[in-house]
Amino acid sequence: MSGRMLDVELVEPDGPGPGDAPPPTVSPGHPWLRRNARRLAVAGVAVSVALVATQAVVDARERTRLAELAAIPGVLAPVEGGLDVRWRGGVAAQQVLQGGTVVDGTLVGVAGTAPGSLELWGLDAATGQRRWTTSVDLGTPLMTADGGAPEAWTTCAPLDALVACVAQQSGTAGANPDMTVWVLDPADGRLLRTATLPGESGLTFSHGDVVSAVPVLLDGTTAAAPDAGTVRWAVTAVDGRTGDTSWTYTTPPVDAVGREDTTAYDSSTRSASLDARDDRVLLIVDHHAWELGADGTLHRTVLIDDTSWVELTRAGGLVQSTYDGRGGRSAILRDDGTWVRTASVPLWLPVDDGSAHGLVFCAEQSEGGISRIEARDGRTGTRVWDVRVRAMTALLLDDRLFVGTADGLRALDATTGRTVWSADLSRSVDEITTDGRSLVVRGLGLSAEGYALSDGHALWRTDLLAQVSASHAWSGEQLVVSSRLPRLYVQLPDGSVAVLG
Repeated sequence: MSGRMLDVELVEPDGPGPGDAPPPTVSPGHPWLRRNARRLAVAGVAVSVALVATQAVVDARERTRLAELAAIPGVLAPVEGGLDVRWRGGVAAQQVLQGGTVVDGTLVGVAGTAPGSLELWGLDAATGQRRWTTSVDLGTPLMTADGGAPEAWTTCAPLDALVACVAQQSGTAGANPDMTVWVLDPADGRLLRTATLPGESGLTFSHGDVVSAVPVLLDGTTAAAPDAGTVRWAVTAVDGRTGDTSWTYTTPPVDAVGREDTTAYDSSTRSASLDARDDRVLLIVDHHAWELGADGTLHRTVLIDDTSWVELTRAGGLVQSTYDGRGGRSAILRDDGTWVRTASVPLWLPVDDGSAHGLVFCAEQSEGGISRIEARDGRTGTRVWDVRVRAMTALLLDDRLFVGTADGLRALDATTGRTVWSADLSRSVDEITTDGRSLVVRGLGLSAEGYALSDGHALWRTDLLAQVSASHAWSGEQLVVSSRLPRLYVQLPDGSVAVLG
């Protein structure tokens, strides 16, 4: 010890001393906490406000995302923990469901209410309540070969804020009967325009226009007779609301192929196919395909053979598919006009949200279904990835390819092909859809199941037979995944329907 004295400041303890129990009703407080209590309270309020604001932003973004998904064909209305019967309808409602379309909450379709009689129906998509009815007539009603009333294949499609419905008669022999097109306002069923087109015409809808292709003589304007040997095809886009012509295009002369087979529907004077995607329109007549812009400008012409057809791809290009004795294969058209050939064919996606932009997805077929899925650059045809998988169906959402497989579900990164997750269900999944928050799968028997998009874990299962039928034994009820109505529905043996939600 040096003997030096040290200055020591005694501080009385704030709380009880050693061994003493704290007062039962008083919480011990730290001096720093007491000195900064006001500041901490203000900071806590600020953090709470920030968390609430952040959550509000997240919620707003999710609402925007779901609203955008709701506009994509095939996406379901939100499913919350299972399915219930929302409404029921008879045979006419089933016809509306099968060929109808939903615009601004109204399901518009064509109902055959009596032999040879058609009506346009507008149903509340959420409740099934009929909002309006509009009677319509076929342009040229023809009796069937057995003398029965005319039958018609019908379908409806959105036309911006309007709806276009088409009726094509069937059951007749000889030349195709005329087709009828109705353009109407889905809010009240008011008919805006009615048009009659030759039965061999091509028809599609693009950016509010009704686009048709009809055969004409070499002068480009005179309608061609069914037995004409050389024709041109006049493509006309008409504004659905006003009836004004938006643009026209007329093909070069096309000679009929195989005049000894003039009754076949594949001769150049007998039928045309029209398709529209994004800002492009594709016309196919026999061995010829013309890709047009949304203003009618010719982009390119493609020649095809008897066993092939051409499609517009999701990546902005063209793909030619071929089915023959060797199976299916395809070729992607490069920007430079050359083809990249592959042993696969385009993969059909019942839901495609437009993510993984620039890629084209293809499937290689083998006995029993798809054995491999690949992604290719839509412009160059270069293979980006390929995955061996026994696939039954697939959909694309948020850069993920969700695949129904022979034994369950698998989620692939759509840009790399990497498996994100897989779920073994010990059974095949042949049909899936989504509401943007979960995968909805057709289950065993008459049932539906929900699985998480994030990792594939089971969310819910609904036994539908008990809901739609008084009988507890299956007797022909079918669960339908509709691309028309954003809901699943059950088709009953008597032709009626039970719409789920």
